[in-house]
Amino acid sequence: MRFRLLVGSAVFVLSCSPRGGTRTGCNAPDGVSTHYLAVIRLTLGNTYRRMAFRLPPIGAADVHLVSDPAVCARAGQVMVQLKPKHPSLTSLYVYQIGTSYAVIDRDTGGDYDGIYFFDPTWHLSGSEFAQ
Repeated sequence: MRFRLLVGSAVFVLSCSPRGGTRTGCNAPDGVSTHYLAVIRLTLGNTYRRMAFRLPPIGAADVHLVSDPAVCARAGQVMVQLKPKHPSLTSLYVYQIGTSYAVIDRDTGGDYDGIYFFDPTWHLSGSEFAQ
């Protein structure tokens, strides 16, 4: 009985570890989130770039940092599929752009961060690097 409890506890702890799977939460608002909110809003303001990333024609005020756990979990799943060599994504910022999404990945291994744009069904509609 004690052995079962010990094994069960170990499995629980490992399953909660960020190394054990996809990221299920979004980063909280901070200076980085404010910076990328401005970057995404600039992208929307440029018709050519907005159309290139297939983003909806909405106003800048309709872009928001996401805190919904279900949306954050879905973003984590999609990013793990895009970047299978990085199964534990630890620096995701997720933005809702009308009915579309943007995910900021700060774990690129370089000086720039990845911005990945997704349609409402979480299909990749484009990406770029920004600083």
